[in-house]
Amino acid sequence: MGADYQATEKLSIDASITYNHAEASMESISLTEPFTPTGTLAKFYGDFEDRIGLIENYSDLEYTQIDLSIGGSYDFTERLYATASATYSDFDSDEEYVYGDESGSAYYGNVGIGYRF
Repeated sequence: MGADYQATEKLSIDASITYNHAEASMESISLTEPFTPTGTLAKFYGDFEDRIGLIENYSDLEYTQIDLSIGGSYDFTERLYATASATYSDFDSDEEYVYGDESGSAYYGNVGIGYRF
């Protein structure tokens, strides 16, 4: 959701909030062998079910993300302008994924100068 406000003829301000919640998982995988494996393939299939179990665990996914942004633009002339914005982002992972707990927060900003041709 966002909002824009024309504060003056030269100054515009904008703000937005974004919310995202996601959940996903994978139940089970089964692999039917087209033939009886031998040699290297027998070693591969020997612990296949254990390795597939890891994929099922890694597929569990639940997170919430919130982004809050505010910014603006100022026109120095009809062609020359400056922009600035700041964002706070919070990511909360309820399930540990492949790389562990990926929860965290970040602040970042952008400043720019533009010229309309």
